[in-house]
Amino acid sequence: MYRIEPGLQTIQTTIAAFQTVVEVIDRVFANSESASQTDSPSAGVIQQLVNAMEDLHQATEETTHAIRQTKMGISQLNQVALNLQAMI
Repeated sequence: MYRIEPGLQTIQTTIAAFQTVVEVIDRVFANSESASQTDSPSAGVIQQLVNAMEDLHQATEETTHAIRQTKMGISQLNQVALNLQAMI
């Protein structure tokens, strides 16, 4: 019998970690965005940081979505394997 539970557990842990990263990025983005609206000399640098954080946030969301899709695919593959085994 095929055991995919350890892999699924790893995927769930990874998803939780990425969700935490997304939350932190959201907070940093909100703080940076309000700071970049000032007329200080560092506003340009802060705006670059905000842009980089937006890109990182988007990439993190895409990765989280891909991991969820992988988890669903593994689950379906496991079900097929169990069905085939039952037929044998």
